[in-house]
Amino acid sequence: DAEEREQELEALAAIFGEELESLGPDAFQIKVQVQQGKSVMLRVSLPPEYPSRDPPLCEVRADWLSGEEEGFILEHLGGMFVPGSVVVYEWAEWLRDFVGEGKDYSYETLAPETEQPPEEEGEDPEEGEDEEVEEELLREMMGNRLVLEAVGGWEGKIV
Repeated sequence: DAEEREQELEALAAIFGEELESLGPDAFQIKVQVQQGKSVMLRVSLPPEYPSRDPPLCEVRADWLSGEEEGFILEHLGGMFVPGSVVVYEWAEWLRDFVGEGKDYSYETLAPETEQPPEEEGEDPEEGEDEEVEEELLREMMGNRLVLEAVGGWEGKIV
C-alpha cells in the first residue's frame, strides 16, 4: 500500500503541479478548477490500508457550495472507491467534469429524480421499471467513468 500511495502522490504532483499542496505525510489538498473563476478544494488523507482496503478520507470546500451539496459530493466520491485501486485522480476529474459542466452548479442537477410522473390510465406500472433501472445504472456509470481525453494527458506524467 505504501508504494502505491507514493506512486499516486508522485503522479498527482506531476499532473496538478502547484494546484497540489502537501499537508503532511499522506495528506494533501488539490485546488480543482471547476468553472471559470470557481474552484473546489479537495482535501485528502490516505489511511495506511489505502488503496488495498480503505478509501481515502476527504472533504470538499468551496464558498459557493451548500452543506447539502458538499454532502452529496462526498457521498458520490465515496461510492467511486474500489478496494485495490487508487482513486484520487478520478475524484479530481469528476469534480472538474461533472460539477463544473460549464453551467451554474446546483444540487438539483446532481440529485437523482425522486418524483415520478403520474401514471396514465390503463398503463402497466411495472412496464417502465426496467427502463428506470437502466437509467439509474447509466447515471452511476457516467459518474464513475474516466474521461478518455484526461487519460491521454497522463502520457509521460506518470512515474
